Amino acid sequence: MRRLSAPWKSLLIAGLTMTVQNGVLLTFPVVYVALLEEFRWGRGEAAGIYSVATLMIGLGGPLTGFLLDRFGPRRLFVGGALVTAGGMAATTMARSLSHFYLSYGILTGIGNSALTSTPNMVVVSKWFPRRTGRAIAIADIGTGLGVILIVPATQWLILHLGWRRALFTLAAFLVLVLIPANWAQRVPEEGQPAKPNSPGEGPPLGPTGRDWTLRSAVAGPQFWWLVLARLSSGMAFQMINVHLVAYVIGAGYGKMTAASTMGAVSMVSMLGRYLVGLASDRFGRAMAVTLAYASTALGILALMMLTATGPLALSAFVLCYGLSQGSSGIVVAARAADLFQGGSFGRIYGWMSVTNGIGEGLGAWLGGAVYDRTGGYQVAFGSAILALAIGAASIWLTYAKATPIEAPERT
Repeated sequence: MRRLSAPWKSLLIAGLTMTVQNGVLLTFPVVYVALLEEFRWGRGEAAGIYSVATLMIGLGGPLTGFLLDRFGPRRLFVGGALVTAGGMAATTMARSLSHFYLSYGILTGIGNSALTSTPNMVVVSKWFPRRTGRAIAIADIGTGLGVILIVPATQWLILHLGWRRALFTLAAFLVLVLIPANWAQRVPEEGQPAKPNSPGEGPPLGPTGRDWTLRSAVAGPQFWWLVLARLSSGMAFQMINVHLVAYVIGAGYGKMTAASTMGAVSMVSMLGRYLVGLASDRFGRAMAVTLAYASTALGILALMMLTATGPLALSAFVLCYGLSQGSSGIVVAARAADLFQGGSFGRIYGWMSVTNGIGEGLGAWLGGAVYDRTGGYQVAFGSAILALAIGAASIWLTYAKATPIEAPERT
């Protein structure tokens, strides 16, 4: 990595971090099935474990943003890896639902808040202010790669070692990979700025050429439309992701097939993430997210017809849903960077991401609660499509009146 320029080195580290973090976090759907079999909990209360984790990830966003701006990415990511692994290790000793909520939900959620795409995208956006959408998309390819590699491997570990040993193995893996990698992570302000006319040219500022504060960002409607976009998209995608494995198994497929479906979706998403980032730079953020969410909706409709249509519907889901998975984070981060880039961008985007955790937690819990009440996922999946429509409309509304927000100069 010594021959790489500083921007590309940082981007690759961010991509690796998101590969491991997202891959490990999204093993929950296969662990979820094992927990249902062992403890016989309702799906709503079992999915609530993940809901608490995603809620803590969202609520940790402001603190993560502050720590990133104040101490830099190395300390943040190394600390996050240690806390996450500690929470996972503690979960292997859990015997009650409350213990799961405390160890996996709260502790692992807090640790993950420092490792998710939110702080990593902030770091990448600082290095690539002129090609933000594409740079973020390249780094975000790692989230898809992580699911491809880690989720099926975790299912294999669960089948052969049990979920407790599988979870402990994942905790050790996370520490051994992320701590050495992020020891070299930094942002431009910590070292030499990028060369003129390079992709990482700085310093990055908002569209008015002024540095933004959290107070000035919150004062404008664009901030709140992006907040709504994060809330609705988080709810929609997690309503599908958390319950996908259980749904596919319920339709008559084997556990490895169900886990591999998640891997296949993520394999397609590696191309989809890059295309969404490219489209957002070329055609605009709103058009890119509209096309992506239309593809998502088609994939969900195919999934809803899985029992009647069979493998053809599953293939259609993998293609359509995979092409758009991860699109919300890419587009919202790029649009936020368009509007609010500057020295406080970490804090601004951290606060903006609070509702993403709330939405993801709500979506994960709601999918299980609807199943417990209705005996199926159809109503929940239909609600996910409605949430996507709200999210797309919110991105369009950030362009309303096309009048830039004036950020007050710092004094």
